[in-house]
Amino acid sequence: MRKPLCFSYPAAAFLVIAILLFTVLGQAQTAGDLYSTDNIVGKMRYIPAGVFTQGSPTNEPGRNPDENQFSHFLSKNIAVMETAVTRQMWADLRLVQPSLPDDPSNMSCGPLPDYPVQSVTWYKSVLFANLLSIQNGLTPCYYRDSRFTVPVDPPNYKSGQFFCNFEANGYRLPTEGEREYFARAGTTGVFSIDEPNYSNATFGDCTPGLLPSLETVSWFCSTTLCCIKAAGGKNANPWNLKDVHGNVMEWCWDYYCSYPMGNVTDFRGARPESMRAVRGGYASFDARFARSANRFCRMPYIVEAAIGFRLVRTLNQMPASSVTVTYPAGSESWWIGTVHPINWTAANDISYIDIEYSTNNGSSWLPVVSSVLNNGQYDWTVPNTPSSLCLIRVSNAAHPPTNDICASNFSIVPIPAPAISLNRVEVSFYAGSGQTSLPSQRVMISNSAGGTLSWAASPSAGWVTVTPSAGNGDTLVTMDANPVGFAPGIKNAT
Repeated sequence: MRKPLCFSYPAAAFLVIAILLFTVLGQAQTAGDLYSTDNIVGKMRYIPAGVFTQGSPTNEPGRNPDENQFSHFLSKNIAVMETAVTRQMWADLRLVQPSLPDDPSNMSCGPLPDYPVQSVTWYKSVLFANLLSIQNGLTPCYYRDSRFTVPVDPPNYKSGQFFCNFEANGYRLPTEGEREYFARAGTTGVFSIDEPNYSNATFGDCTPGLLPSLETVSWFCSTTLCCIKAAGGKNANPWNLKDVHGNVMEWCWDYYCSYPMGNVTDFRGARPESMRAVRGGYASFDARFARSANRFCRMPYIVEAAIGFRLVRTLNQMPASSVTVTYPAGSESWWIGTVHPINWTAANDISYIDIEYSTNNGSSWLPVVSSVLNNGQYDWTVPNTPSSLCLIRVSNAAHPPTNDICASNFSIVPIPAPAISLNRVEVSFYAGSGQTSLPSQRVMISNSAGGTLSWAASPSAGWVTVTPSAGNGDTLVTMDANPVGFAPGIKNAT
């Protein structure tokens, strides 16, 4: 089966119903724990903020070229519906919010109240979220203006530009990153369950029993002849969320676009585009489309029997914390290969720290150390990356947006070649007849170029060796005039 990329299927209805009132049970401490039970949309599961690798490796069977991997930090704790919105949930919300349109679902594909809503547009999904927020006394997330003063409502929801207030406590669609994060549920494989039989040879095969592990968590072509099934009929993933790998596909907030590179925080799509992201498998698609990393996109007005939605809520965030870099303060010159302390202060029980440095005034960052104990100091061996535009950034390892950058640029420079001068042009040694030694002579070695020096006598070679090492300034070196193996004569002082 060819991947149904970014175009619509024949129209057919699909949406969700509701269950009634809102009872908070309290924030859970572990991913997947019950956070609350909403009398309209049912169980909400607690999903903590975290970092994961979004996308798929290049050797994953069935992958597509729009899945290039990047490190994604999600800064918000969220509560996630255990299943997609059902037709019963839609009906229950409409009972108390009669301005909600009729259930758009295609009844031939989803005939019963416990089936997911489908054939629902992105616009109606957003409207449902706002009306549910209002019904439960929460702050709506969706607005028609960037200042969040004109909420999305029945008169204005059908087209145009939309803005999401991610700080609001109301209901919203997940971002594409959040959707993959909670589908994976801490796993890194193709699915949230290990399916050893999945391969390039089997991902398009719909033979029942061929992928037995996947069949326990997903409705796809080997488990259903065509249409969707009742919500939540398969096993949950490790975070107690159901149907994340297949039943209906689910709308996300993001505009569909290419992934960024590197380390990214709260990626929510790039500039406005025409299509919105869609995630999750569909009952009649083969296994490759049930993968955790698989991506779809559709126009927001599309009506497709394969698409429904699931809602999330932003929860109270991590306590405010702070990090302050105290050294370097800027203007220092640190020699390559030398060791210097990086100092910081951190508040609010930050346990671990990440440290990075930049050689281009913060345009990009390189790691110094990750997850080091927050003890206020790290001794850094300065790397061979000379620049006068260096910065240090210290971050809360559990919450990278909590960070600080040193006050101004410092420099990483090569160690200067030492320049040495003596207090006389040459040093003379003379041993008279029958003498084995003379009184020691003292020679002033002047560090005229500011390098670091050490010195050691090398009698067998007949010279005093001066090499870069530790110590600074002018120093007197005592040399025996005629030690054993040290021939008398004149030694050049240069």
